[in-house]
Amino acid sequence: MPSLPALLLLPFLALGALPAGAQVSIGLAMGNIDTFQARLVEGVETAAAEAGASVSVSNAELSSETLLEQVGRQLDSGIDVLIVVLTDSDTGPRVTELAQARGTPVVFANSEPANLRDLPSSQVYVGSDERVSGTLQAQEVCRLLGGKGRVGLMTGELTHPAARQRTVDVHEVVAGADCAGLELVEQQSALWSRDYGAEVMREWLAAGITLDAVIANNDEMALGAILALQEAQVHPDDIVVAGVDATAPALEAMRAGTLDVTVLQNALVLGTTSVAMARRLAAGEEVEQVSYVPFELVTPANIDRYDPR
Repeated sequence: MPSLPALLLLPFLALGALPAGAQVSIGLAMGNIDTFQARLVEGVETAAAEAGASVSVSNAELSSETLLEQVGRQLDSGIDVLIVVLTDSDTGPRVTELAQARGTPVVFANSEPANLRDLPSSQVYVGSDERVSGTLQAQEVCRLLGGKGRVGLMTGELTHPAARQRTVDVHEVVAGADCAGLELVEQQSALWSRDYGAEVMREWLAAGITLDAVIANNDEMALGAILALQEAQVHPDDIVVAGVDATAPALEAMRAGTLDVTVLQNALVLGTTSVAMARRLAAGEEVEQVSYVPFELVTPANIDRYDPR
């Protein structure tokens, strides 16, 4: 991923900046709403309600074409600011064009746009540094395996920047001297989905592929792998399973002893931070071009911090 400072201040003086105290209307265009993204939506709606702002939500259900249509309709409705979670990074430049043509500021959330380095001052990005997520995940798997073992990797859609970078992270850890005994024997996309994760795992098991660990780009695919392993009566002690996002179902699986590793990407904070940036843009304030919400490693040893009972 291109190296960018976490906080790069650029002035944005909106021509139509709202007067102090005016209600802000926010359009939230979602590329998809899965378990993780639902928490992001919750964060946006909660923060907006607390600030007295209105939110209209659309869901493109993984279609870039639909997302652009919905973005166009949101912009035409007269919203003050747009928050968008892209289906893929290459859709970013088109969203930039649509919003600029209407003079509407934009917060890209969670999914990094391909034109990140070229964003106008009226558009910003709120996400997490994906060079960290897959690295934390794979390093912990390496530690649990004692630096050696056979690993299967499930990826998201590789048009998505998070899937690409998390996959690169894993490859880099496996190639490092401390984990030289790890062998990446399988890699296949499971499209961020629990159902596809289970299907891929079933295929690996049916092919007689023996694995010591499954690393997935997100928790949903990891949970799918766990389902298939349970169907095949593979004991949890015989395989390490790792995901990313620390969703509630993933933490339940960790409590049950079937998920060994996840990495918290705080979707709620992504949502609330996006609203904070959106309100500042709408008011014509100076804003950070890039804001990162940190990743945090979650394991059975520290789960109480993230899932208090």
